[in-house]
Amino acid sequence: MDPKRVFRWILGIAVGTVVMGLPTFLFVWQWLDLETTNPNFWYALAALSSFGTFSTIVSGLLMMEIRLKEIARTRKRERAIVAMQVYADVFHMMMTPDQIVARKWIYEFLRDPATASSEIPQDGREHVKLVLNTLDYLGFLVKNDWHNSEAIIEWVRPMVQKVWVRIQPLVERERERRNEPTFYISASHLAERCQAHHPLLDFEVVDGAL
Repeated sequence: MDPKRVFRWILGIAVGTVVMGLPTFLFVWQWLDLETTNPNFWYALAALSSFGTFSTIVSGLLMMEIRLKEIARTRKRERAIVAMQVYADVFHMMMTPDQIVARKWIYEFLRDPATASSEIPQDGREHVKLVLNTLDYLGFLVKNDWHNSEAIIEWVRPMVQKVWVRIQPLVERERERRNEPTFYISASHLAERCQAHHPLLDFEVVDGAL
């Protein structure tokens, strides 16, 4: 809300208090024919003062509420802007030409779960490492509740699940060979979250697919 408009509201309440309170006080004073030496005069004046103080407090609370609502709306807009930037970053991370080529290679050439890392050619190794590094990075961010993790998982889930079906056996064997249980553990976490979100039992590679 426009601060000038808020100020006009508060000023209107304050002026309204004076406009309504002072004539009321003068009317009561004349009606009761009070004198300044009469104790009731001072009681009435004290009541008017209390009314003015009360209206000031109400005005302050109203201004505070308006300000808090404005802050909440501003923060909501800022979170929405940040979220859109996050989704854009994830899109560019997952949809680069190298990432697409790497995933297609994995879909096509790692169909046999028993494929050993020693049997993978050098270009295939680079494809696998590229995809694993991306999934591990994204999994780390999701694990630490990077903004709206559920929305991110909803979008990346099909790609993550299909590629993880192919490379999970390789990762698990490499963990045993290295004796390193945390080897690409964030990538595993991401795959588990995706699978829990919507289980993927199997998929078919379509020749000549886009």
